Parts: sequence; structure tokens; C-alpha cells
Amino acid sequence: MFRERYRHMSRQIAPDDALLRRTLQTAQVQENRKQKPARRILRPMAAMLAACLCLAIAMPALAANVEPVYEILYAVSPATAQFFMPVNKSCEDNGIRMEVESAYFHGDTAEIYVTMCDTEGKGRIDETTDLFDSYDINRPFDSACGCSFVDYNADTQTARFYITIQTMNGEPIDGGKVTFSVREFLSGKHEYEDVEIPGALDTAAEHARTRTVEIDGGGYPDGWTEEEAEEKLSGGQEVLATGEPYSTFPIDGIDLTGTGYIDGQLHIQLAMRNVRETDNHGFIWLEGADGTRVEELYVVMFDEDTTGYYEYIFDVPVDELAAYSLHGDFVTCDTGLTKGNWRVTFPLEQAE
Repeated sequence: MFRERYRHMSRQIAPDDALLRRTLQTAQVQENRKQKPARRILRPMAAMLAACLCLAIAMPALAANVEPVYEILYAVSPATAQFFMPVNKSCEDNGIRMEVESAYFHGDTAEIYVTMCDTEGKGRIDETTDLFDSYDINRPFDSACGCSFVDYNADTQTARFYITIQTMNGEPIDGGKVTFSVREFLSGKHEYEDVEIPGALDTAAEHARTRTVEIDGGGYPDGWTEEEAEEKLSGGQEVLATGEPYSTFPIDGIDLTGTGYIDGQLHIQLAMRNVRETDNHGFIWLEGADGTRVEELYVVMFDEDTTGYYEYIFDVPVDELAAYSLHGDFVTCDTGLTKGNWRVTFPLEQAE
């Protein structure tokens, strides 16, 4: 279907052979007359054809090099945008090279392997490299897609990623081109599992100091309705007043900035420092001496400057709190964010 559409579009914007012959013949006649050319007004039809011809010639360069042109074209017609994108299986920016290792399709599924390599040997690519949700997979048909980390070669400082694309209606993929782009990535990440934070609950005030902030979002249990989620996780909400960081919190880049009760429920507040550059985050729970685990009722999130706050709410009475300790899983990043503009475009090739 898309091939036929491409052919139809090409016929609409490019002059046919007869028109080209007539144009060349006219030019030759004018040259033979050896007369001073008279000023002419381009007729509307000729102007339209000339404009279309110029557009047809210039569009691949515009789509490849002028980002707003490509974005507008892709928003209007993904098939058209991908048709005009020239094939470019590798690119390099900021000392990082991205390259298509293989790309093919079978049935309704396309599978692609892409690598990213630090050509300057600065250690910005490693086994923890995360594309930080900054990638786009532009394709000429309706489909579900995703990208995941596969492996890392320490000798070449190269990470490999696996991209899958599957048509929504189950119809076979009939060729076309895909554009994969990345704006930034994280590396140098550290994961900490089941970390105990001793004494963190000892100073939880029964009536904590509070303040009101604009909530950006959060997490809630499956049993909530959309109305309940909207009420708790948006707009102005009462949270803990941010205090001095807990001095012995064991994870660099994350602080414990408050514990206490609001309306009879335990609130625990974590501050993720420089969150936009590091994606530092964590998940906490309470644990009894016998290993019993108490999960949060819900979580609210809000940002201030470069810090992201997670406030966890638990349903544990204050007179039972001494029976529990605080535990968590955490992810931090010390290398930070590497920014650039990486984009490759490649055809989908039939698997052998």
C-alpha cells in the first residue's frame, strides 16, 4: 500500500518525460535564435510545475537537515516523511557514534540492532547505558515499538540496543524506512537493592510540619478510580515540610528529608538530587522483624529547581511504628547525562 502511495506522490510532484522534452526543445530553440531574451512572466501552471520540481529535489535535504521540516512532515504524514528521509546507517556527534548493525523484517515484525560507541574513549558508554526515554522510532506505518539494552563490549566501549516494531493490525511489513534518533543518554549508573536505613523512623513526628505544593504525579494502587487518583495526585496537596537531610542515609545523590504523620498516615519524603541530569530514584517499604513487608498506600511526586521529591504514604499507626525498619531499592548515576543529536535512517530488509 505504501509503495503505491509513494509512486502516486512522485507522479504528482515530478514532471513527466514529455514535459522535460518540450522544455529542452524550447531552450534549444531560444539558444538558436541568438536573440536577447525577453522578460517573461511565468504562467501559473508552469510556476506550479517548477515549484513542485524544486520541492521534489530539495525535500530529501530539507527532511534530513532541517528538523522542524521533518517533524511537521512526520506529524502530517509519517509515510511521506520516511519516504523523503535519505538512508544513513551511521552518525556521530559529541564523540559518540551510533550505527545500525542489522535491520530486517519477517511477517508483521521488524527487528533492528543499533550500537553506540564512545570514539573518544572517555568511558561515557558502559554496561549501564540508558537512553533515558529520549529516543524516537519513526516509522511509516501504525505499529507498536520499543527499544532495550542488550549488551556491552568493554574493549570497544560499545553498547548494543535491540529495537522491535510490530504492525498494529497484524499485516506483513511491506518495506519502508525507519528513523531512530537519540537526544541524550545516561551511564555510570549504580543499583542498590534491599538497603536498610537504620534509625530513619525514630524521629517521625506524630504531628509533622507541613506545606502545600503542586503535585506533578505519583503512583497508586490498582483499586483506585480515576477520580481518586486525580484527587490525590494533582493540584495543591499537603506534604511534609522539607527538613535537613538524614545524616547517615547511605546512598549518594538521594536524601531522606522528612518523616512524620499527616492526618494519621505516615509520610516519608525522599529528595532525588539533580534528577534531570541523573534520573536518581528509589522505592521504599517498611519491614517488620519477622520479614513482613508493608508497601505504601500511594506516592506523590513534585519538583523544585533541580530536585525531584517522592513522598511515600503508609497506613501504619504511630504506636506500631517502632516494630518496623525502613528499607529501599535505589538507582543513582555518577557519570551523568551525555547530550547530542544522533539519528539513523535505514530500510527494512527481508530476513533470509
